[in-house]
Amino acid sequence: LAFRYFVENGGPSGTRSNYIGVDSFSVCRNSLKSSTTCKYIEGYDTVVPQDWIATNLSNPLGTTNWFQGESAVFPAQSGALTSYAAANYNNTAAVGTISNWLLTPEIVFSENDQIKFYTRTTPGSSWPDRLEVRLSTNLNSEFPGTDANSVGDFTTLLLAINPTLVVGGYPTEWTEYTITLTGLGNYKH
Repeated sequence: LAFRYFVENGGPSGTRSNYIGVDSFSVCRNSLKSSTTCKYIEGYDTVVPQDWIATNLSNPLGTTNWFQGESAVFPAQSGALTSYAAANYNNTAAVGTISNWLLTPEIVFSENDQIKFYTRTTPGSSWPDRLEVRLSTNLNSEFPGTDANSVGDFTTLLLAINPTLVVGGYPTEWTEYTITLTGLGNYKH
């Protein structure tokens, strides 16, 4: 499973891209017969979390990758003020394509598992941002491609937030997203 911050014409001199945060990631099993059981929870007390992989394929490459959230920009959704993963326009240099990946460790998914997380950008931003949640059905995949426009093994798009890069199309307050996995059977990523 991977989060991809993906913005064309982004960067410090571009017309798109600002700053996003991702917080409170979990994979849970919601059963009608019992309470919700979570098999994986990440609060981003440290970025990049242990066993996660950050890969910046932006072109041209900028000065930042995924980094620890900054409370001066906005505080975390929960936990310590900086306990979220952040990415911004400095993922690329000048004007370019931002393609910055944050890959989870291997997770065993079951039918109807729910992937949950919160995300947001800064209030009043005049630049659009986009976040994709992508899935690889290749066992133990750590290959998001070789350039800014490729997706490697992560060919299944589960969710795109602000896919057409509209100003104001990305939430400016912490907003929870839930993806229910169906039709996939049981498998590992």
